[in-house]
Amino acid sequence: MVDDLMAHFPEITDPRCAGKVEHRLMDVLVIAVCATIATNFLPDNRGINSIMTERI
Repeated sequence: MVDDLMAHFPEITDPRCAGKVEHRLMDVLVIAVCATIATNFLPDNRGINSIMTERI
């Protein structure tokens, strides 16, 4: 599944400075996509924006 997801990002280049990067860009993109999908499964479908607003 992750390999299929990564196949959609082949042309994205990482503009960050190589010496200051702790995480690969592909890892960050996959986590972001998974987090976005996961918000659809929250109780009462509030979405991430309402959750972040509550925590601030």
